Amino acid sequence: MKNAKSLYHGHRYPGAVISCAVRWYCGFQLSLRDIEELLFERGVIVSYETVRRWCDKFGAGFARRVKAARRRGAVTLNCSRRNSGEDAGLLRKRTELGLFQ
Repeated sequence: MKNAKSLYHGHRYPGAVISCAVRWYCGFQLSLRDIEELLFERGVIVSYETVRRWCDKFGAGFARRVKAARRRGAVTLNCSRRNSGEDAGLLRKRTELGLFQ
């Protein structure tokens, strides 16, 4: 039986770093440069372009797994930043649930 390769196999950084960066980008209203700074504060030197590539490659799958794991009626994770209307809807849902004061 062959061992299954990790989703992050062949990347320079560990999977924990990559998944953390993608989670920050998809889950919070952070720019790629903000994530670059957060990782730098934690001792990881990475370019914002690398973070963008990670989000393009792993973001959709990450969002799909989170959405499947959440219960019905909860706030969904939206990794698409192309439509500002979607971001406004997500912010409205968070406000209605009392996540923002």
